[in-house]
Formats: sequence, C-alpha cells, structure tokens
Amino acid sequence: MCKLSSEAARINDERRWLSQTSVTDVTKVREFLLKARPHDEVMRHGQFLMDVSDFSTLACERYGTLLEESKPTSVIYLPSFSQLWAKQGVEYFKHKVIPFFDNCPAENATCILTPVHFESPQHWGLLCFDVTTKTVYFGDGLKIRPPSDTLSVVQNMLGGFKALSRDAIEQEDHWNNSSLRLLLPRINMPIQTESGIGAGSCGVGVILAIRDIVASRDCLPSFNWTFDNMANLRKELMALILQWRSEEVCALGFIIVALLTHCAEQNLKSKCKKMSMEMWNIMNCYLQGTLQGSRGPDS
Repeated sequence: MCKLSSEAARINDERRWLSQTSVTDVTKVREFLLKARPHDEVMRHGQFLMDVSDFSTLACERYGTLLEESKPTSVIYLPSFSQLWAKQGVEYFKHKVIPFFDNCPAENATCILTPVHFESPQHWGLLCFDVTTKTVYFGDGLKIRPPSDTLSVVQNMLGGFKALSRDAIEQEDHWNNSSLRLLLPRINMPIQTESGIGAGSCGVGVILAIRDIVASRDCLPSFNWTFDNMANLRKELMALILQWRSEEVCALGFIIVALLTHCAEQNLKSKCKKMSMEMWNIMNCYLQGTLQGSRGPDS
C-alpha cells in the first residue's frame, strides 16, 4: 500500500508539473506518461535502454537530464562509464573507449569530454580535455572540489588517449603547464541553485554545457542558460525525446538514453548502487549518439 501511495503521489506531481505554464507544448508528454507502463521502452541505442520509469525522472525537479541534434565533430564525448573504466587502469580504459573514436581518430580530436559522478553529495560534473592547449578543465554547477580520485582518473585517461593517438596526445606531465593537480582550472558553468528549481538538475547542467562546448568547439564557451530555468529546459527535453521516438531517430536520443537508462553492464551497476542510474544512462545514450553518431560500446 505504501508503494502504491508513493506511486500515486509521484504521478500527481508529474501531472501538476506538466500542467504548469511552459514555453514548450508538453501535451504529448503528459498523454504519453498517463498511458504508458513503467517498463515500456521509450528509446534504445545499442545496449542502452530508456524506459518510461527513466523518462519520468526528467519531470519535476528530480535528480535526472538535454541536448539536440549535432553532427560528428572533433569534439568527442565519452560516456559516464569512463570514470569507472579509468579506475581499472590505462589499458582497460583504452580498450573500452576505442569505439567512441570511430568517427574521429584520437589524433584528430580537439576536445574530449566525459561526465564525472560524485558519491557524496550525489552530483554530476564534467571533465574537458582541451587537446590544443593541453589543458584539463573541470566544471559543475555547485562549484565544489572534484572527487579525490579524479586526478588518478585523469592520468589514466591521458595515458589511454596517448596510446590511441599514437603519441599525438602527449602524456600527463605536458598538461596544465606541466603541473597537473586535483584543483583543475574551471569551466565557468552557471551557478546551480541549492533549493527550488534547478537544485536537482546537475546532470541537465552537464548536458547543456556539453551542448555549448560542441557548438562552439571551445572548452570555455559562453553559457546562455541558467539553472533557474530548468523547468522549461526539462520539458523541452522530454518533448524532444518523444519527437525522436516518433521519428525513430534513435541516434539523436543517445545522450538522453545514457544519463537515464538501464545499462547492460551489470558489473558496473553493482559498483554504483548509490548513483542515479537514470541520470547515468541518459547522459551516456544521449551524448554518445548525439555528439558522435556512433554505435554504443560493446560489452
């Protein structure tokens, strides 16, 4: 009974939220959520699946995530799994990320992006490797210190990039003015609110930051959005997902189907019980396909 009551409250929250005034027409979103079952498939790409339960986390101010169509570029997006892959060492990381360089070889990349997850507090940030200036940036809406193991993750990633690029991407001691430290220079993301609208939208902020970096081809773009507009941005994203679904444009929904879906890599799931799997999966699927137009990683 407690579970039924909780679900009823959740549905009522979604109905009220979607009924609020919005710049985006969310009629189809509202109708879809009312008719669909929790485990119905919304979008799939490779091993990534977004179901209705995942999709609904974008409603209200839940810990959940946007992008739009983007063609293959020299800006490479690596999935949120990359953080765990890098913790397994350079060779393991290199092997796992090879498919994401199909459309742009590592030696031709100008910028490489990957989300970073915090366990405490539950939070998302972004690593940006500017290959041209040999600078690693970090950004997040709360402006907090990166996780303590971020430096070793960055070092292993750089080792993998060096191997994949046949040494075109230099080793770690050539990065950040030969002084690679945990306090990385910042991507100047908008400041996230700590309560109310935007407080649970760190993942949406990461997606928007990636969108702007891809559009500008610059790790330090101008950001023209704010966290206090997240209600509209979330609704825009939900409407886009259903548009992509109806048009069967699965590749365009890729980042979303990976910071929001159920991942086939159960061993990674078991290591990340505290992580929001919905956000994890949305970010991966949406960014992988949208930014690269590539296939998902093989298990």
